[in-house]
Amino acid sequence: MGKTTQGRPEDAREASLTSDDDATVVAKLVDAINRAITTPRDSQLKTDALHFRHETHTQTMRVRKIAYHEAGHAVVARNFGLTVIRVSINRAHDELFEGKPQEGYMWLDRYAKRHATLHQRLWIALSGPAAQERNDPDAFQLDDLVCSRADYEYARGLYARIRGDPECKIEDLASDERRVSTLITRHWSAIEAVALALLEHPRHSLDRKELDALLLAQLR
Repeated sequence: MGKTTQGRPEDAREASLTSDDDATVVAKLVDAINRAITTPRDSQLKTDALHFRHETHTQTMRVRKIAYHEAGHAVVARNFGLTVIRVSINRAHDELFEGKPQEGYMWLDRYAKRHATLHQRLWIALSGPAAQERNDPDAFQLDDLVCSRADYEYARGLYARIRGDPECKIEDLASDERRVSTLITRHWSAIEAVALALLEHPRHSLDRKELDALLLAQLR
C-alpha cells in the first residue's frame, strides 16, 4: 500500500491534460471493459481479451498478478467510501520494502487515510493478496510479490495495535482474511474491471476520476 504524496512529475503531467482528454481516456477505458467483460460466466474469456504484452510469459503473468492485487486494494477502499487518488501497476521507486521498490501502489488521499479505521486499513491491506490469490489460486505465494509481503507486515502491525498483541503472527489474521475474502467475492466484477483497465491504460495507472468512472460503469 502506498502513501499519499504530492508534487510528483506524473501528477504534473496529469494536471496538464484538458477535460476533453480526460473524457476521451475514460470513454476508451469503459469501452475496453465493456468489450472485454460481456458476461460473468468465465474469467478466462475476460482475460483472453487483453492485448497487454511483455517480453516473457513469466513477466506477463507477474504484471497481471500486480494488476489484480492493486485492483483489490482500490475497490475495497472505495467500498469503504475512502477516496483513492491513484492506483497503478508501475513501480513506486520511493517506497521500499526490504530494500526493494514496491511493485505497484494504491494511494488514499490524506483525509481518507486519517479517517479510515484500523480495521478498514487492515482489510484494505489484506485485499490485495486476496484478489491476487482469487485470480490465480494455484500460483499464489506470499513471497511471490514484494507488495504481498509488505501488505502482510503492515496488516500484522495493525492487528497488533487492535488486539494489543505485539507478537502477532500471520496465522492470527485468519478471521480477517475470511472477511476480506467475502468482500473480494462480492466485488469481483469491479476488481476485474479495474485490473483490466490498469493493463490496458497507456500509463498503466488510474487516477480518481478514471477509477470512479469504471466503478460507476459496473453499476449500470
